[in-house]
Amino acid sequence: MQPFSIETKKFFDLSKVKELLLPEFSATLPYEVNGLIFLPEQQPYKPG
Repeated sequence: MQPFSIETKKFFDLSKVKELLLPEFSATLPYEVNGLIFLPEQQPYKPG
């Protein structure tokens, strides 16, 4: 077992929110969904 992993996460348009919250969608991902992050479209994502 690895102590941690780094996964690439996709970004989606706001119009896809309903689909992103469906269990069928999260079942297709290699990582656990623990929420959504809403970002301004024209600003870069800054983790931290």
